[in-house]
Amino acid sequence: MVQIVVGAAVPVLAAAGATGWVTAAVAAVPVVAEGIQQLFQWHSTWLRCRSTAEALKTEKFLYATEAGPYADGTRSSLLAERITAITGKEADGWAESAAVGIGKQEES
Repeated sequence: MVQIVVGAAVPVLAAAGATGWVTAAVAAVPVVAEGIQQLFQWHSTWLRCRSTAEALKTEKFLYATEAGPYADGTRSSLLAERITAITGKEADGWAESAAVGIGKQEES
């Protein structure tokens, strides 16, 4: 949101006759902010973490109510397997995004 507002202020500053360095400095703010956001991938990280949290919550409720795959006698071992699969997927996603981020840094 800040990037949009500051970006929209640039032509206003230029039209109002602000000095060149002020306009350039204000124009640099959204560029730097977007660069930082792309570098750290906060949005995609948050989405991945929320997805993992919801999957774990679903497993917890299924296990607690003995529903779905937890209806038979092997509940504990099945829970461990499914939790390991979910967290493993999260770890793989994190490692992949970290590798992509490192690759982007090396290209710069």
